[in-house]
Amino acid sequence: MVPKNTEIQKVDGLTGSTLLLDGECTLCNRVAIFLSKRLQRRKELTFIAIESEEGQRLIRSFPKNLQELDTVYFLHGPKIYSRSTAVLHCLRFMRWHYAVLFPFLWIIPLPLRDLLYRLVAKYRYKIFGKNSTCIYPNLNNARKRTDETS
Repeated sequence: MVPKNTEIQKVDGLTGSTLLLDGECTLCNRVAIFLSKRLQRRKELTFIAIESEEGQRLIRSFPKNLQELDTVYFLHGPKIYSRSTAVLHCLRFMRWHYAVLFPFLWIIPLPLRDLLYRLVAKYRYKIFGKNSTCIYPNLNNARKRTDETS
């Protein structure tokens, strides 16, 4: 059974897994930094700002019901996850002591998880502020350099 906030569709020109985040959101930038430092060695995750040209191109390829969401997206193969489901699936790419949280957090009912997600998303700029620059290209490049030297 596919969760309610999951769509299955081929996304053109995408290899590996991708996390689409708000590039101006300080919370999103901090989450990306946190994730990038704790990813499993063999897991590949690319960060893309929703506002970027590439991010907008990807979102335009989504089903209509997903294009209008103000949310984070996690793309893995043909699956597009949104809101709290996207956040939880990121845990599966992290080192084991974070990944072990996935099944425990997954049992929290989806409406409750998404309610909490929407509450944080609504006030993220007021609480955490906005960034003038997006750090995702730097994170992606740093991760590639680290993988090449290992």
